[in-house]
Amino acid sequence: NRAAIADQTATLQGALNNGFNGVQMGIGGLSRQVEAKAAADQLAVCQQTYTLTDGANRNTQAIIAKMDAIEDARKDREIDALQTEVTTLKSQNFMAGMMAQSLAPVNAALASLSKEVDDIKCKQPQTVPVQWPQLTAVNTTPYVSGGFYGNGFGYNNGFGGNIVF
Repeated sequence: NRAAIADQTATLQGALNNGFNGVQMGIGGLSRQVEAKAAADQLAVCQQTYTLTDGANRNTQAIIAKMDAIEDARKDREIDALQTEVTTLKSQNFMAGMMAQSLAPVNAALASLSKEVDDIKCKQPQTVPVQWPQLTAVNTTPYVSGGFYGNGFGYNNGFGGNIVF
């Protein structure tokens, strides 16, 4: 009986070993599948990260390109404005030169006249400002107010009473 028990034990042990080996192989296969799934998931995450990063980089480049275009357009407008201003100033400078050339004889004639007027002013007697400039020292009405007709009040000084000293 011992032999039968030993046979049965050996068979049972063989079955258990085969079962354990099958389980081990199954677990090993499952482990390889889990590792393969993890690797596939990691690859998918890496690909998605690359896609997102690449998209963000492209969007950033597009924004920078638009900002560069806006800045270039602003610079172009500024350059155009400055060129217009330079053209205007050149035109004004040209016109000023033309005016100076055309006014040179007039200015020379005016300088001569100004000198003559200054010479005449020097020969004039000195004038004195008066306190009441609206009053006159000349008889402005010689035929009235005591001139030839008299004023009837005894103020007949021959000047019509218009002189104030």
